[in-house]
Formats: sequence, structure tokens, C-alpha cells
Amino acid sequence: NKSYEHISINIFKNRIKKSISFKSFCELVEKNKFKINPKRNSIIPNKTISLLQILILRVMSKTLFSDLIQRQAKKYGDRVALKHRDYKTNTWIPTSWNQFAATVTNVSNSLIELGVGVQENIGVFTQNKPESLFMDFGAFGIRAVTVPLYATSSEAQVHYILEDAQIRYLFVGEQQQYDVAFRVMALSSSLKQIVAFDRD
Repeated sequence: NKSYEHISINIFKNRIKKSISFKSFCELVEKNKFKINPKRNSIIPNKTISLLQILILRVMSKTLFSDLIQRQAKKYGDRVALKHRDYKTNTWIPTSWNQFAATVTNVSNSLIELGVGVQENIGVFTQNKPESLFMDFGAFGIRAVTVPLYATSSEAQVHYILEDAQIRYLFVGEQQQYDVAFRVMALSSSLKQIVAFDRD
């Protein structure tokens, strides 16, 4: 009766593009609709799959990073997941597991809205901030890739990474990173938009 998040059949590195829920996948397996082809590492129809392979699938579905924060939120709810320091007020700000999970979901949805694709590289140019974690797990949720840049990277370094990774969206931490990114944007053939974490 347990509910499973949607996972891609591509965990087997096959070429099937659509995603189904793990529960639905197991139901199809039980109806003899799919099997694993060990030679091609793919799924083919009209055959059966072993119980061991089903158990392996169950384990894999529970270890995906894309689902980790959501599972922790269900388990720990409003308990503190992390704290970060606000240097303006010199206080430590807590973030609960529920807040963490909700923010990660918002990030995933926002990246989809931006048109970020599967395995697309997203730049994260910032010092240590909670937003870095939100970006990482939000990207995991849509199978995108975060490319971290040192907060003190020079314009030349940032420009090289952006071009090499073909980054369209760059997330920056504070004014210093924004200024560098803004100057690089004029030289970059790939960078489409800069998103700032710092609201000030």
C-alpha cells in the first residue's frame, strides 16, 4: 500500500523515455509485461522479471537522492534539518525538514518552468549557503546537474566553466558573484539568465 514517487525506467540505462511510478512498474512486472535483458541492460516487453530484480528495484527507489529529502520530511517533519548564520543579526536560522522539502520541490518546479532539461548543467556560483543544498536536491528531482563554482572565481575562470559546461542558468550568492557573472554574461555564448540568492 506504500506510495512511491515517480522514477524513470532509465535507472537501467535503457532508452525508454517515459516515467511511471515504481508501484505501477511492479504491477506491470507481476502481469508479465516486462523483463530485464541482461545483455542489453534494458527492459523488453512480453516476458517476466525475477523476484530478485524486483527487490533490487525497491532498494534503488529508496536510495535516490531525488527522494531523500521528501522521505526525511515525512519521518522528521518540523524537526530541524539545518541551521545557517545570519551575519546581519548575528543569529542562527533553523530550517525544518518540512521547509527543506517544500523548498526543494519549489526549486524543481521552477527549474522545469525555466525549461531546464534532463542532464542539463546548472551553474551555482556562491559561498556556503542553504540555497546551495536546495539547488542540488531540486536539480536531482528533475535529473539536472549542478556545476559548482568557487565563490572567489575570477571572470576568466567563470567564463571558461560556463562555456565548457554550456550553462544557460547561473545561480549566484551575493553581490560579488553577481558582478562577476554580469560582466561574463556579455562574453558568454551560452549564459541566458542570472538568478541571485541574495534578496538584498
